[in-house]
Amino acid sequence: RALPFDGARGGVAKQARAFIDGHFREPVRMADVCRATGVGLRTLQRCFRQCFGVTVTDYLKAVRLDAAYRDLIAAHPSRDTVTTIALRNGCRHLGRFSSEFRERFGQLPRETLKSEPSAFGQPRGGPQPTSPSQLMQRAAGSVEPESRMGSEHI
Repeated sequence: RALPFDGARGGVAKQARAFIDGHFREPVRMADVCRATGVGLRTLQRCFRQCFGVTVTDYLKAVRLDAAYRDLIAAHPSRDTVTTIALRNGCRHLGRFSSEFRERFGQLPRETLKSEPSAFGQPRGGPQPTSPSQLMQRAAGSVEPESRMGSEHI
């Protein structure tokens, strides 16, 4: 369909983003996103890039990587594995996942699993902090995920 107005383009892009946000753990094909938005592939790609400044594929990768990052931080290294977390978040190619994760966050997924404090503020591995200020210093030194929308490289 023709999209003559910026508002319509933004609507398509927002529909696509909402679809990805709701389905990123599943296998997502461009045809699925086109069907969800009711537009063709080129229109979808153009609208998404114009509205958000990234491609649909790069956005999907960023959503998956960010979710995996959050899961790795919250995971317990004796119960959870990088493979399980990657697959749960829609990352099917584990070697590619590891290299893209490192590029985005500056460390390998296994390093994140072993070294980051859990979501409950409990430290994992290494020396245990003895005061709240030491715990805060450790958390401040951790790598935070970038905003999904501002990332150009994944």
